[in-house]
Amino acid sequence: MDKEKLSQYWSKYKAIFNTPEFENHEYYKWLVLAQCYQKWDWNAEDKAAMFKNTFDVKGSKNIWMSGQFYPVKMIEQFFDIDADDVTSQFEILFDETKELDGRIQSFIDFNTAYLPKLRDVKPDDTIENHYHGDLRAISLYLTLQYPEKYFLYKHSMNKAFAEVFELPNIKGGQVSNYERYLSICNEILDFIKSDSAFIALYKEFCSIPGHYSDDYLHLLVQDFIYSIGSYLRPSVEVSYWIFQCNPDMFDLVTALDDNLVETWTVTAHKDKIKEGDKAIIWVTGDEAGCYALAEILGEPTQIPIAKDDHLWKDDHKTEIKVRINVTHDFSDRPIYKSQIADIKSLSGFKGGNQGTNFQSSKEEYDTFLTLSQDHQGVRYWIYAPGKNGEKWEEFYQEGIMAIGWDFLGDLMQYDDKKTIVSKLQEAEKTTGSKKNDATANFEFSHVMKRGDVVFAKKGKFEFIGYGIVQSNYYYDENRSEFKSCRKVEWLKKGVWKDRDIVLKTLTDITYYPDYFKRLLELLEVEPLDKKRHENTSFKYDSVRTSRHR
Repeated sequence: MDKEKLSQYWSKYKAIFNTPEFENHEYYKWLVLAQCYQKWDWNAEDKAAMFKNTFDVKGSKNIWMSGQFYPVKMIEQFFDIDADDVTSQFEILFDETKELDGRIQSFIDFNTAYLPKLRDVKPDDTIENHYHGDLRAISLYLTLQYPEKYFLYKHSMNKAFAEVFELPNIKGGQVSNYERYLSICNEILDFIKSDSAFIALYKEFCSIPGHYSDDYLHLLVQDFIYSIGSYLRPSVEVSYWIFQCNPDMFDLVTALDDNLVETWTVTAHKDKIKEGDKAIIWVTGDEAGCYALAEILGEPTQIPIAKDDHLWKDDHKTEIKVRINVTHDFSDRPIYKSQIADIKSLSGFKGGNQGTNFQSSKEEYDTFLTLSQDHQGVRYWIYAPGKNGEKWEEFYQEGIMAIGWDFLGDLMQYDDKKTIVSKLQEAEKTTGSKKNDATANFEFSHVMKRGDVVFAKKGKFEFIGYGIVQSNYYYDENRSEFKSCRKVEWLKKGVWKDRDIVLKTLTDITYYPDYFKRLLELLEVEPLDKKRHENTSFKYDSVRTSRHR
């Protein structure tokens, strides 16, 4: 390893350590691991309960849970099927008398074998992955059990570090990657230990109440490696792509709705598409348009099985795919081709051409990003004040609207819908999509705004009120339940009969102007109440009001 380059990066890392910039990255690890290590005890009699309790912590759980990564939840469900069997497999993983690669492979094989058993127990859930194949979760288990020997691992971090230091290429899916990584970690550990002045400062940092003590400096080493592969390395030029879908061949809308889109087929530019690039997800056909934006998580590789394979409508043979993370999903209100016809920055846009992958540009990507966020006008919502309207009188008198799911806490802590999905799935011990519940919570806290119109409803056949949102979202700890709130000026109260009202807690009907205009007439509301809605006009002429799925 290039020691001169290592020294340069170490100086950069020390300059940032324990500053606001440092806290913006992965400072949370010291906070959550402190809690995990306090609870982890493999000698506990009830290992299943201990395992679950270990990961029930306050703060970010990104080490073991994210929008497309749920290994701990899978193990918890395996424990429910056969705790003794799972315990035996952990005993093998923790058996230091045996060769590490073999122990890891045995653990991966065990998880693979248990997937069919879990499908039998949960036939209604989509279960395609146990999330242990990339070694990230396994490294966490080993580090909890032997903090003096092992280090947290992430493939993308290891790969990026190897690229910076021009080490041999790191290929995905190889168990041996972890032992090679441990060797790098120990070499860096020896290097860091020589900096006694910084180590003294670091020990003071670790002694702060609530911080992980990191007696062996292994978390420091891991974080240093992470910093080199991410925010300290010279920026790599981002490329922009169009990833195109033919709806006659693949049901993308359902895949997005169910949070199944984790890969994309690559038939062109295999040697150019790389981690960190951005993609515009474009659908062809009668309702052609941009349905999502995504970040590319790696290089194209052979991925024989994907979570959304069952949504292909033809005999899909291509296995060369790239892993992606859908960062902006607006499949419920796409940016249609007809809406961008006169936009100059999209005059050369290649969406709709024959093929699957095309080059795009930052200007085109940013234009779609801006269009997706351009919701300047009033939104219209149908809202259920509690089950069957049971909270209506209370909310009407208090001048509020509120939703439940109080176990989620303050909804402003969640940056996206996927994080809420993960929390709901974790709490309810399911791998179901939880799409409607997550959407209600996210839109109530992050999308709804002051000036929006709310139609309160009871059941499927009655509207009971009409009001205007008067505040931003707030979380009221003083309430015994329904703590997620907004102030509302309720302007109408009564009973208005209707037909087949949607059953969801919160529904955005903004893009269905014929519907909300009919409701305004039904409740005898003055057209748009101009004084209340001035400067919030909304353009409907280019918006589709129906979709085929």
